[in-house]
Amino acid sequence: MINHVFRIIAVLLIVFPFISCETKNYKDPLTPEERAWLIQHDGKITLAVEAGYAPFAFIDENGESRGLATEYIALLENKLNFKINKIKFNSLNEILDAAKNKEIDIVNAVTRTQNRAQYLLFTKPFIEIPNVIIVRKDQKKSLSVGQMKNMKVSLVKGYAITEYLITNYNDLEIEPVPDDLTALLNVSFSRTDAAIIDLATASYFMEQKGITNLRIAGDTGHDIKLAIASRNDWPVLNRILAKGLSTITDNERELIKNRWFSLGRLSLLESQEFWTIILTAFSVFLVFLGLILVWNRILKREVAQRTSQLKKELIERTTAENEIKKQKRLFETMFNTIPDGVVITNTQREILLANKGMEATFGYLPGDLVGKSTQMLYADTSRYHEAGTSVFNRNAKRSGELYVTRYRNKNGREFSGETFGAKLVDENNNWIGNLGIMRDITEREQSEIRIQQAQKMESVGRLAGGVAHDFNNMLGVILGHTELALLQADEHHELHDDLKEIQKAAKRSADITRQLLAFARKQTISPRQLDLNDTVERMLNMLRRLIGEDIDLVWQPSAHLWPVKMDPSQIDQILANLCVNARDAIGGVGKLTIETGKKSFDEEYCSKHPGFIPGDFVLLAVSDNGCGMDKEVLGNLFEPFFTTKDVGKGTGLGLATIFGIVKQNNGFINVYSEPGQGSTFRIYLPRIFTNDG
Repeated sequence: MINHVFRIIAVLLIVFPFISCETKNYKDPLTPEERAWLIQHDGKITLAVEAGYAPFAFIDENGESRGLATEYIALLENKLNFKINKIKFNSLNEILDAAKNKEIDIVNAVTRTQNRAQYLLFTKPFIEIPNVIIVRKDQKKSLSVGQMKNMKVSLVKGYAITEYLITNYNDLEIEPVPDDLTALLNVSFSRTDAAIIDLATASYFMEQKGITNLRIAGDTGHDIKLAIASRNDWPVLNRILAKGLSTITDNERELIKNRWFSLGRLSLLESQEFWTIILTAFSVFLVFLGLILVWNRILKREVAQRTSQLKKELIERTTAENEIKKQKRLFETMFNTIPDGVVITNTQREILLANKGMEATFGYLPGDLVGKSTQMLYADTSRYHEAGTSVFNRNAKRSGELYVTRYRNKNGREFSGETFGAKLVDENNNWIGNLGIMRDITEREQSEIRIQQAQKMESVGRLAGGVAHDFNNMLGVILGHTELALLQADEHHELHDDLKEIQKAAKRSADITRQLLAFARKQTISPRQLDLNDTVERMLNMLRRLIGEDIDLVWQPSAHLWPVKMDPSQIDQILANLCVNARDAIGGVGKLTIETGKKSFDEEYCSKHPGFIPGDFVLLAVSDNGCGMDKEVLGNLFEPFFTTKDVGKGTGLGLATIFGIVKQNNGFINVYSEPGQGSTFRIYLPRIFTNDG
């Protein structure tokens, strides 16, 4: 220790005369004009201090301005005997913007570029540092800038190297960042592939921040040359700064550089303190080594036992986790295989889980429903509360309940839904949530309505057939006796007119019974192969007379029509009834269209269109632009004696007769109509196959 003190005193005795001599021989480097200008502006000249450009210029945790370039400025202030007013900025971009606007006078530690030279004057560089390529250690290759094509590179906004690379390397994928530390962290955390910054800054931050997974992959060949810049409208300030830098000796420069770049480290092999520490550590090591060897034997046995136990626990835990995962996958598969919509909610009826069936039932993806109230699924608030009162409340049964309500899907369509709702409880019988399984029963309800309608029509048909048959026998007796009476009573007989009225009424009644028999499919027919186009064309003149001149009848036959097999008189009945109904619906001037065509329906189409039958069919369609019909009328359209006409203007058997004829010939009818939009009756008759195909 004493030797160390004597060494320091000796060095001071050697250096002091030179320092004293240097002070006595000091000569002001400035001209009188420059010195006068500097005195005039003393304390008024502003310097931009960047907050985070370590190790060149930065603000430390105590708020003090530090760094290599900061020490150069302090040395200039001392050598030129003047004070600079320092202003803090967060980034280089802010500093350059302020310099452009003449809001600051000096920019320290900055590289000269063509753009910056438009508003700043630069001294000669006082330090040159290589810009290097920083990558993660797992990237083993050496790199040059030319080998970085398509790599994502972090570059600090505003830096000269950034401007250079953007201009000269278009194939780099550049990620602009606000500062050097962000650039290094981006690479460290694999957000970018590389960063390009100067070697000094990289070394400083990697040591200060403990970033250990980065390495230098190469040199860019483009060094940063840091100078002191000043506003270009004060050239005298630039000259003063340049002369001040020239007074800084090589020794002073080396001392500043070593303070920041070597970080004060001596060569370990030349350090006495190093060997003292090593010897002390080695002695302590020998003491503890014996203890460790003894302790190690004791621990070895415990470690082996504990390791065996941990392995067993790990196997059991892994087995349990795999079983849980297996059960979870099984549950998810079963849950999403259910075609109906299924939701699990909390006690507030907020959805916790939804299956894929909800998309088919309501149009919502399962993820869109989680966290939402089930109220969004109901047609209105009252139905939501009704279900809550009866099923999903504290007093409701826990075994579950089946109920029907009205829902609304994602597109706003309301539909009937059959729902199984049940409360969920935990092992302590506490209510924890609800289960809802929802099924769209629209098609089922429609099928039930169609079945009921068909059964009703079948019942009415049997009744009508039986009544018509008996009634027809009685009418035959009445007509027979009336004709015999007319043979004995000529035109001048007092009973002749009464007998004629009886005969007329009996014939009208006979027509009604024939229509009832047609509806009941019990009339006598003579089916034969027909070309529907020929059959319709033979009736066109009669139909035009039937509907009158005010209605335009349009005939649109289809070419190469398939043949059908039925009684031609039945076609006449169908067309006559439909045309008369169309005439009455138009009620004046209008248009009536008759068309034919060929249609084929498969099972898939028929499953989506109730009432249709699979197979090949010949179409006979009659359309008008009359008053149309509402849903209520359409629902009763083919019932016997149902009519919307005034009393005495219709029997209500016309469409019932058509229905019976079509059913008798194994066809079906489709009707489309809206109030004010007219009506279209489409009759589908089965195609027959001939030897010609």
